[in-house]
Amino acid sequence: LAQSLELMKKKFPSEYSFFPTTYVLPLHLAAFRSLFQNGQSMSTFIIKPDGSAQGKGIFLTKRIEDVENLSTICVAQQYIRNPLLIE
Repeated sequence: LAQSLELMKKKFPSEYSFFPTTYVLPLHLAAFRSLFQNGQSMSTFIIKPDGSAQGKGIFLTKRIEDVENLSTICVAQQYIRNPLLIE
């Protein structure tokens, strides 16, 4: 899903601007690593493991070392502190 949404975001940027840029790790690790300086980021990222449920394995980080050696496929996105929620 993440890869399909990113493809659509590239083709239709204004229509698909409702979600943050998504990185599938380790596939996009080099691009994700470029967001860090000296292993740290000013932004917080949410890391979500593939195939998990009920919030298991999800964590927040500002350090690249927290994701470089993960043994599973994960999705990384910039964390949105106050998202717009529609009820």
